[in-house]
Amino acid sequence: DYSLTPIIGDDGQVAGVFNQGREMTQRVLQGRRDRFLATLDDDLRHATSVDAILEAGLSLIGTTLDVGLVGFAEIDDAAGEVDVLRCWTNGMADISGRYPLGTFGKQLSDRLRAGEVVRINALDDSVVVADGTAGRFRAGGMESGMVASLLSGGDYMAGLFVEHPNPRHWTDSEAEMVSRALQRLWRDLARARAEAALRDSEERHRLIFEQAHDVMLT
Repeated sequence: DYSLTPIIGDDGQVAGVFNQGREMTQRVLQGRRDRFLATLDDDLRHATSVDAILEAGLSLIGTTLDVGLVGFAEIDDAAGEVDVLRCWTNGMADISGRYPLGTFGKQLSDRLRAGEVVRINALDDSVVVADGTAGRFRAGGMESGMVASLLSGGDYMAGLFVEHPNPRHWTDSEAEMVSRALQRLWRDLARARAEAALRDSEERHRLIFEQAHDVMLT
């Protein structure tokens, strides 16, 4: 942000210009995060099923961050398995499916369990080198990515990951967006599943009532 102020000389004419600048990056980034989260909340509020929530949320994350892939996974920590429920893709291969938790490396797992949003700016990152997973990631077209995890009592519950086909420096603002998006997706998935369970229960009770009514009439 700049302001320009004329400097008037003794003769009353403009002798120069005073140029004052203010750093606005953090304010701009905060505004971007706030708009993204507000849009995400609105999109998720109108989604009534698990599929609709994931489709709306992952699509918005992918287009906002301009990445090649966004995926949501639920994690069975006791069984050591990761279930990638859905992916949004932009030129990269869909990797939905079930995997052993160790597929993505111990170093990555340890950092996620510590609550860190892991940022991989390139496949020579220390976490990739330590786990020897560069070839596995590259086979899917990834050269950089981010992963956030949701924990409860020290156990994994869910993860949200983004992948990009080129090396990329991920910012603190982008990491915060991914982390907050994961929390909102988890919240609304729980809401949709509770609503679905309630509908199923009501339908079962309706059928039981109708069957009982038919028996009484006969």
